[in-house]
Amino acid sequence: SHFYATNSAGYSLSSVDVGKQDNGFAGNPYSNPSGTSVDRHADAAPNGGGRSNDKYSRAKDQVDEVVGIMQENINKVMEREERLGDLHNKTQDLQGKSQVFRKGAKQAHNIFWWKNMKMTLIIAVIVIIIIVVIVATAPHAEHNGAGAEDY
Repeated sequence: SHFYATNSAGYSLSSVDVGKQDNGFAGNPYSNPSGTSVDRHADAAPNGGGRSNDKYSRAKDQVDEVVGIMQENINKVMEREERLGDLHNKTQDLQGKSQVFRKGAKQAHNIFWWKNMKMTLIIAVIVIIIIVVIVATAPHAEHNGAGAEDY
């Protein structure tokens, strides 16, 4: 199977074919089928060079690069988790404050509604008193069946 890694810009950095090892062993390249440890440089030519050493070093570099990218991604996920926790706490705090604000706003609304109602009632009573005074002080004409021309 292949492992691919991408950098922060989204470009593919490397791929490693883990299933096919040069030594023919599946799984861990550092162990043989009997489970004992094998020298990881055993495929290298005795003269210190060789094609298999180049393949090994390229594969190792690619694996190291993928491991580094994965560690970086894990760190980013952990930082994101911390930020989400902080955001959750701030959201709960804001929700509590909004409930307090809503309660205070409702109380203020009720207070001003009662003040407005009192003012409306006072004005209505004053208007009624003025109308009663005007009607009470107006000259009363006796109606003897005469029309308005008799005035």
